[in-house]
Amino acid sequence: IGCFQLGSSNIRKFCRQLGLENFDHLVAATALYRPGPLGAGFADSFIKRKNGEEPITYIHPVVEEVTKNTYGVIVYQEQVMSILHLLSGMDWATVDKIRKLMAKSKGRDSLKKYEEDFVEGCKEKRTLNEEQAFMLFEELMNFGLYGFNKCLTGDTILYKSSANRISGNEITIKQLFDSWNSKTSVGPKVS
Repeated sequence: IGCFQLGSSNIRKFCRQLGLENFDHLVAATALYRPGPLGAGFADSFIKRKNGEEPITYIHPVVEEVTKNTYGVIVYQEQVMSILHLLSGMDWATVDKIRKLMAKSKGRDSLKKYEEDFVEGCKEKRTLNEEQAFMLFEELMNFGLYGFNKCLTGDTILYKSSANRISGNEITIKQLFDSWNSKTSVGPKVS
């Protein structure tokens, strides 16, 4: 493939099980193929849902909107932030603080206050009842054990050539992926 995250035989096997159909699936695979999501069953759930072997359920239409591209599985930190903001009305600075605390093992203790704010915000906005809000917040905190941001986009440059060594400009992740899928070459030719 040409990307070190996808070089092992195990991740290639995982990608085959996933049945990569587009670039978003490739990005999700890099986020899901980590000890946390593998151990918690999130990666298996993603594959089963994508392949129609497990029903996709959503606690609220907002969660559906945020996670529909990942089959109802929370895969990225940005999804957690959007869910917190949209369901409870928390401001973006607060949800970013929560994102940072979730990633720290000691941060989970300091999240109790934010859990209460989330539940109260959901009740005020009438998006979730108290039980649903507590349950969703716990699911979001479990995500924090393995959270990964969606930092790779199709236009991320993998290679930029120096003019005197290689002719051509650059290769993006999307070009490499499309090339790999179509079995044609992409990017500059080495002279």
